[in-house]
Amino acid sequence: MSRSLGDLDRRMCPLAEELLRQSEQAGVPLKIIDTLRTPEEHAVNLAAGVSWTQHSPHLDGLAIDVCPVDLLHLKGWAPRHKDWQIIGRIGERLGLRWGGRWVRQDMGHFEYVKPTTSDITIATMGES
Repeated sequence: MSRSLGDLDRRMCPLAEELLRQSEQAGVPLKIIDTLRTPEEHAVNLAAGVSWTQHSPHLDGLAIDVCPVDLLHLKGWAPRHKDWQIIGRIGERLGLRWGGRWVRQDMGHFEYVKPTTSDITIATMGES
């Protein structure tokens, strides 16, 4: 299991870097827990019940798991702590999908979302 930003897909890496930067600026420094996984590592996570999908975006370098440094020592990383909402909003503003919105919450999970045609059109409207 990798913790290296360099192992992330070229589309995900700058977003993950920005998530880390903006979270630090907001007073919530993050520790990287997981970036790229091998299929074997993912199978272990499935068996342990810490992953719930057969094909995780971690397998393609399109997801990152993080934890606020101040919460690392807390059992279960205090999923109701305000810091999760801060980093969740940051990630979503960057266009990432946040696991904190899922029914089965994964507070530290952020994954790449392919931009839609309308996102690209809006982004380029002001350019000449």
